[in-house]
Amino acid sequence: MTTSLIPSLRKRGTPTTLLTVAALASLLGIGNMTAAADGGRSELPVILGAGAGWGLLWTVVAAAVAPRLRRSAATRRAWYDVPVLLALTAMTMQAGAGLVQHLMFGSAEPYLALQQSEAAEGSLIFFLVLNPLTEWVFMPLALYLNWRSAGRRRFLLAAAAAYYAERAVTYLYFAPTVVGWKDEPVTTRLLDEVSFWLAADWLRLAVIAGIITALALAVVRRRPGRAGATATA
Repeated sequence: MTTSLIPSLRKRGTPTTLLTVAALASLLGIGNMTAAADGGRSELPVILGAGAGWGLLWTVVAAAVAPRLRRSAATRRAWYDVPVLLALTAMTMQAGAGLVQHLMFGSAEPYLALQQSEAAEGSLIFFLVLNPLTEWVFMPLALYLNWRSAGRRRFLLAAAAAYYAERAVTYLYFAPTVVGWKDEPVTTRLLDEVSFWLAADWLRLAVIAGIITALALAVVRRRPGRAGATATA
């Protein structure tokens, strides 16, 4: 069985795909670990090791599960819709939570007080659950299962490109900056930093709104054909 599997994987270019999965999963793992750390101040080897471990884990999972999902989707066409709808739901929930925080705590002082309070812990858990699911499960599955639909592929590629760019900016700036406020004394400099963060976050919410729109447009497009033929918009 193993000897017949290896040539099949090589023929389909699967090693390249799995290497891509490993690289992306590792980078996202590093980002999640950095965001969850104390403002990114944890030891770098621990963060790099955790990211590499997640990359290896998700590569193994993808290699084992993806062919079965493709075969299952060919017989149960509703499978094509499920990951797109889950990604759409997760993104809408996150956008809604961010919008509510802006509307209720829209200026620097109340927003900083919120982030320095115990209530921020619940918000952090909310995002730490939804973000990895969307990054590693919903969005990749949506692309994988719907790749053969030309109409869906265009919108899903646009959504994924914008989404992962937004996640990169979040892990490089938004998340570590907020975590770094936790024990900081309230100063004029810090309040100016919070004001800038809030203004920039409106742009991030606009990008997320675009991602939600692209996912919604993908849902209403035709699914891939049963026999694997490319569907058109």
